[in-house]
Amino acid sequence: MRSQVQRVDRAIQTAERFNDRAHILYCAVTLPHTLPQEAVKLPSTLQPGSRLDFDRHTMATHALHELDPTVGERDVVFEIETGRGMYMGRSDTVDDTAPLLPRGDAVRGGLGR
Repeated sequence: MRSQVQRVDRAIQTAERFNDRAHILYCAVTLPHTLPQEAVKLPSTLQPGSRLDFDRHTMATHALHELDPTVGERDVVFEIETGRGMYMGRSDTVDDTAPLLPRGDAVRGGLGR
């Protein structure tokens, strides 16, 4: 398992060497509990401008509508601006724009509704 994870890490690092621009990405995260409806009652970690650490490889998308079929009641969608990651999407379809973000990536953002 370790060698597979390291292989993915190296593939992402190689792809990042050739990337010279930032992207706006979206990723859905399932929370262990529901969130309050009022933004002022959100935890500080979900406030705009807060720093989040993703400790695993994270699948994302360039197109928000691609998440529609997968987002459940306890899911939140994060908007991430980053130059990191490796493009995994297929070039022959418009609705497959998936990049894979590296593990241990810290992002600045917050929750969007």
